[in-house]
Amino acid sequence: MVKEFKGSWCIFLILLLLGIIPGVIYYLMMKKEVTPRVVQQQQQQQVVIVQQPAPPQPSAQQKRYCSECGSEVDGKFCDNCGAELK
Repeated sequence: MVKEFKGSWCIFLILLLLGIIPGVIYYLMMKKEVTPRVVQQQQQQQVVIVQQPAPPQPSAQQKRYCSECGSEVDGKFCDNCGAELK
């Protein structure tokens, strides 16, 4: 069997504190440095979305005619010959 050292709990506690205390200090220091930088970066990266104006739609008064057959057209294609209007 292994002999237990009487002061082993003290050594364990000292080693634990030597690892935890610097870790906590480091974490707190890094948190203070990172927080303002992250906020500034987020504010700089805000995107402004600009909506493009829609192309003008032909009004009811404007009549469109097919360039192939000359008939009046309401949509994108001629009902008479099937040609696409541009």
